[in-house]
Amino acid sequence: MLVDFFKLNSPYDVFGETEKFTELLVHADSIKDILFQPESLTIEDLGERRNLFSRKTFTNVSFSKTTISGITFRDCNFVDSLFIGTHFVDCEFHDCTFKGCNPHKVTFENTYIDPAVFEGMLDTKKYSNIGINLFHQLYDNSIVQNQREFANTAEFNRQKWRRYVLNYKYSGKKNLFNPNYRVDWISNWLFYLLAGYGIRAKFWISWAFIVVVSSFCINYFLWEQFNIVGKNGSDTARSLIKAFYYTVTIPAGLGDYIPTSDLGRISYIGEGFLGLVIVSLFVTWFVKRILR
Repeated sequence: MLVDFFKLNSPYDVFGETEKFTELLVHADSIKDILFQPESLTIEDLGERRNLFSRKTFTNVSFSKTTISGITFRDCNFVDSLFIGTHFVDCEFHDCTFKGCNPHKVTFENTYIDPAVFEGMLDTKKYSNIGINLFHQLYDNSIVQNQREFANTAEFNRQKWRRYVLNYKYSGKKNLFNPNYRVDWISNWLFYLLAGYGIRAKFWISWAFIVVVSSFCINYFLWEQFNIVGKNGSDTARSLIKAFYYTVTIPAGLGDYIPTSDLGRISYIGEGFLGLVIVSLFVTWFVKRILR
């Protein structure tokens, strides 16, 4: 764990030459306590040994202010390392992990990397500004690369980190009742809770299941209290099929079955509203995931 999130833990060795660093990679799989000082690290620096960044573990290593270009990282683990101002160009990350690293002002250009590898890496209370910048960079990189799934993952996390930034910006009891904070935070939280920011379908699917099952149970067990009749006004006996049909057709307003009691009308209005919300969440997800 980094004692100072913006500095390497002491002691560490300073590597001022790329050749010295590549020689270390040849003979060791665990790279520890190194400050890499050269301004660039490119695929040309590796020469014929282009697989040097494979199955390596970097612990307490700094690549800050370094442009890393054309390198493919495979099965690499980065632990308590610094990427402050690091610029990745034409790189690839496959099955890599990051733990306790500082990616402050890191940038990515034409780089293959799954934003999910950074989920849970940063303290949401201390480093919200770093997190939102990180996922913003990852989102822009994924869009340029036309990596739709990676872009969705980056956008989902970027929206979450917007809420963490609000927590940091308005920290303190006196700001809890700030109208700007409340409106922005609540709208962000509701969009996350109900729709997964319109990106992750499991959110609205879960709510749809809860709403349909709950409404079905209410309609079935309170069928007589709702005094539900057929379209022509005839009495209708309760059944599972009728209760389910009535439940799923409420948002469409087909009117094959109509509640005639006050309690039934109130339930009808509430279920219709919830049904429209679920449909809206589906449309939001469909537009973002399918049509974008």
